[in-house]
Amino acid sequence: MTIQSAQTTAKATTAKATTATLAAATTASLDDLTPANLECIRRLQAAQPPPSFDHVPHRSQAAVAVILFQGTDAQLHAIMTTRAQHLRSHPGQASLPGGKMDSTDSDVAWTALRESCEEVGLDPKSVSYIHTFAPFLSKTALLVHPVVFYLRGGEAALKHLVASPSEVDLIWSTPLEQFLSSTAPKHLEAHLAHPSSVDKHRPPQTAFRTYTDVPWISGSYRMHRFRSQHQLIKGLTADVLIHTATCAYGRRPAYPVCAPDQLSWSDMVDRVLQRQHKGQRGERRWGDGESGDAYGSSEAYATNIGVDDE
Repeated sequence: MTIQSAQTTAKATTAKATTATLAAATTASLDDLTPANLECIRRLQAAQPPPSFDHVPHRSQAAVAVILFQGTDAQLHAIMTTRAQHLRSHPGQASLPGGKMDSTDSDVAWTALRESCEEVGLDPKSVSYIHTFAPFLSKTALLVHPVVFYLRGGEAALKHLVASPSEVDLIWSTPLEQFLSSTAPKHLEAHLAHPSSVDKHRPPQTAFRTYTDVPWISGSYRMHRFRSQHQLIKGLTADVLIHTATCAYGRRPAYPVCAPDQLSWSDMVDRVLQRQHKGQRGERRWGDGESGDAYGSSEAYATNIGVDDE
């Protein structure tokens, strides 16, 4: 076993031992938050708990960690990663830490924490559990549970994170509130990556938010794309962050989130589970022309410039 593997194993073991105590430690660990950010965290804590999915096989479920921290700008930020280029699934894309449930995982919160330890070297003692949302669906119809954590220590804590070279090329962060608007925050505009330098499989995106409505599960699915300091934040990752921001700030985005004929996430999950119960696979959706889509299909569906409602 390498030193890195030993460190990862040790952190994962510690994470498993502390998962059950994260919620109990939350109250005492929020002292560094501004009143506005504390209110955001309280809204997340008070959000409706998800239904149980204990009846669903672990192999059909995954979890992502929405790890929030308070930046030097006094805003809440979410930790992001750029996936390693050699990965078969979503190489080079912006992502949240996470992955599939292992057979030994006790719950999805533990899955999200374990994956964060493995991918970014997260010390489980540095975070507090906040909330688990009802699942979304990946493009392969995998149930993905968003689990929200709060990282103490602000941006200084980021220096202690270490990217696992087998999974992650880069660790970075992005403001959470940006996902409620089609316009980039003023303080973020100058730091956005040049459109031609990222997501090179598709035409450069100059607008802060674009979207594409694609057919999926008895209707359409609206794929959002947001510019960032690095890769476009899009698809499932954008869906999770839009929902988290909506709950945290207590207001809806300034734009329509769903396509006119898009089913709710709970209805889509129900339909996928019904198909699985019959021994059928869930319906796969288009993934922006990469990671398994037909070559050259990045413009298979129209790209629309996102605008806020007047």
